[in-house]
Amino acid sequence: MGGIIREAPGRRQRERTIDPRAPPDYIAAHDPMPETVVARFLLKWMLVPLVLLWGYHLAQRRFAETVGAKRLATLYLTGLVLVAWGAVYAFVRLGVPDAWLTAVAVAAVAAAVWQRKRVFPYRLRCATCSRPLGLQRILFRGDNTCETCAPGRDDKETLP
Repeated sequence: MGGIIREAPGRRQRERTIDPRAPPDYIAAHDPMPETVVARFLLKWMLVPLVLLWGYHLAQRRFAETVGAKRLATLYLTGLVLVAWGAVYAFVRLGVPDAWLTAVAVAAVAAAVWQRKRVFPYRLRCATCSRPLGLQRILFRGDNTCETCAPGRDDKETLP
């Protein structure tokens, strides 16, 4: 009833297979999840936030006069996600177990917290009067002020 160890053709690694006649509880207990399942999932799906951040960064170009530090923040966030994706890619290529991904996650969060003023300049309320800001002002205005606190400025797009 034990697992059969056999050499995979054309490969140097040994592959462990379970006897198909074994009871289901034995298979569940002795068929461990491959060690890089989470890393492979992240390798594929971490590109989605990367592309979304790049798209957001390109959308900010239309508001070049008013966006300020928020445009640079998207580059920092994109760089952080890209470095984390590179670490996950290296883990998959080297066969490092998924448990080590927690170290990468902790390092990414620590870097974001350490540079939080640069990475997260977004505010939901006006910096001077504490009124709630609209979505366009949150995302595309670098001064974090409402319409009444920033007179004379308009939210018109400027083409480069």
